[in-house]
Order: sequence, then structure tokens, then C-alpha cells
Amino acid sequence: MKEIGLGMTREQRLAVLLNCGNEENMQRLMKGYDWNQQQVQAILAPLTERDWDFAQAVWDYMESFREESFSLEERLTGIRPRAVKASPLRSPFGKIYRGGYYPVKYDPAQSARAPDPGDVSTRPAGLFASVDHGFLKERSKLGLGAPLYLRLDVIPDHVAQTVHNLTFREPVMQVAKVLRNRKVQTAIQQAAGVQQYRRIWDMLKNVADDSPKSMGSVDKVLSWARSNMALFTMGFKATTMAVQATGILSTVTEIGPKWTAVGVKQTYANPLRAYREATALSPMMANRIRNVEREVSEQMKRLAVGDGFAGLHAKLKRNAFTPIGIVQMGVDLPTWWGAYEKKMRETGGDERVAVEFADNVVEIT
Repeated sequence: MKEIGLGMTREQRLAVLLNCGNEENMQRLMKGYDWNQQQVQAILAPLTERDWDFAQAVWDYMESFREESFSLEERLTGIRPRAVKASPLRSPFGKIYRGGYYPVKYDPAQSARAPDPGDVSTRPAGLFASVDHGFLKERSKLGLGAPLYLRLDVIPDHVAQTVHNLTFREPVMQVAKVLRNRKVQTAIQQAAGVQQYRRIWDMLKNVADDSPKSMGSVDKVLSWARSNMALFTMGFKATTMAVQATGILSTVTEIGPKWTAVGVKQTYANPLRAYREATALSPMMANRIRNVEREVSEQMKRLAVGDGFAGLHAKLKRNAFTPIGIVQMGVDLPTWWGAYEKKMRETGGDERVAVEFADNVVEIT
């Protein structure tokens, strides 16, 4: 995009829209990327009415947790959090959208600054176990001034955190109160020993903190087995790659058989040149293989065992999904070139429009 000097995927555009649902997120968004209102509007321009409806559905879904979350916070602390005020937006289609709350998350790849106490959760420390509920804390006025994380996995992450808080925070605090009672502590230690008492606390902390935990030897072996089963059945499985290859059928539906054939011909006449030229024109395509690999391999995050394994195993884990990415690129390149040539013909050679159109077709197919 010439307005901001970099390419934007549909996912990123949707994330920008979701951060425009209230004034606080909007200010953080523009401050973090040094954008103005006109640049934000240019980013949102290609989105469809269906995309705007999706954004409002997300805002409404986030809102559905507010009353229960706020009531829990007030019951436990005596303080009711301040609700983020929605900012109405007018879409390019003339429809007014209510806007709403959306979680603030900064892009860890673009900022090494200290966490903003108003937005970033604090994990429990010491023996005073408590469920992570940082998303209920009062937001600071200015935020970090760092770029926001423009990916939609913010949504399931926030929902999981919210549900975990509603489910476990109060019971964890009640159990912790019992365990801190001097009589209970003495009784457990006399009957089972100090180590068992500490183990009960560790178990309670594991319930309170839903982030990945360190594991003992047996757990590491079992986790290693699960991890590598997923690694080889997904990453190196031929049928998985074959399924990726059927994506060309979606291309035919999107741009038609004629332009799909044009894309196939242009790509496979000289695949290396087609790849180099497409990635030179489109930053999105330049990162496509690794993006596909990352999206699939993220599903294995909770299966990760940790450090201490052989270098070969680590290399296999890092590259197992690359074959899937390469096969996917074998579909994406013809799709991109077919869409690019189609739009070049329709616009009389407007390369910028053609690149954006081709990027979008690849994203939706």
C-alpha cells in the first residue's frame, strides 16, 4: 500500500478494523504505527460489508463476557472495572456500526519495551496463587506507543483467558485461603510431610496459570511422543500435502478457469522466475511459505517439550512443515499470477491494484 509503505493482508486489515471499535484502541493503533485517520481509512477500504459485519459480531461476542467478568471482579475486590466505551463507525457502505471492546495486544516482534501495566497480565508469584486476570485491569491512558499485534488469534486467546478466569479464579482463591490457614498447613505437613504440602500448592498454581508448564522426566517422554506423532503425521505426511494441492479448485471458482490456466502456465513455464517476480512485487508472497508453516506449526505449541534434545530433532521440528508450505506455494503462485494478470487486463495495467487484488485472492482461497 502506497499510503503506509507496506503490504497488508486481509487478516491484518480485519485486525485494524477490530481495533477501531473504541477510541482507546484506535489511539494505540495510530500511535504504534504512526498512522493518521486517512491512512487507517485507506487500510480499511478493501474490506467488504461482510467483513464489517464480522467485526461487529466479534465486538458483540466480547461484550457478552463483560457482565459476568465485571461482577466477579467486583465480588472479589470490591471494585467494578470501567467499561471501554464503544465508538460508532460508519462503513464505506453507509451503515453505522456500534463498535465495541477489543483486547489490546502489542506485537512482540516489534517491541522490546517493558509491559504496559494497564494492558498486560501479571502472572501469579510466590505462594499466593491467583488466576491471571490482567485483562480486567484499568488501562493506562497512553499505552506503550508500540505497534499492536495485527493477527486474529488475539480473539481465541482472549476468550480462552476470559473463560479460564471465570471458571477458576474464585475457586483457586478459596482453596488458597484454606491452604494458608495455619491449622490446615500443620495438619497436612504432619500427615503427609512438607513436600506433599508444597506439591498441593504447585498443583493449585498449575490450575491458576494456564500457560505451558515445565515438566518432569516422565511427562517429557510422553510429551515428546505426542509432539513427534503430530510432527510426522502432519509435517511429513504425503496426504496432508496432497490436500493442500487441491486448493487450485478454489482458484477456479474465484477467478475462473481461463485466468487460472494463465496463472498455471506463467508459473510452471519458469517456476523460479515466477516465484522471484511475485515475491518482488508482493511482500505478502515473499513471506508466504513461512507464514503457512507458522500457522500450522502453532497448533503444536502446547506439545513442545523444551530444551535438551538433539540438534537434529530440533531442525526437524523447525522444518517439518516446510514441505506443506512449498506445496501450498505451488497452488498460491498460479493463483497469484492468474489474479494479477486478470486485474492487469481489467484495469489497463494498474500494477498496484493488480498486486492488491492478487494478494487478496490468495488470502481468501
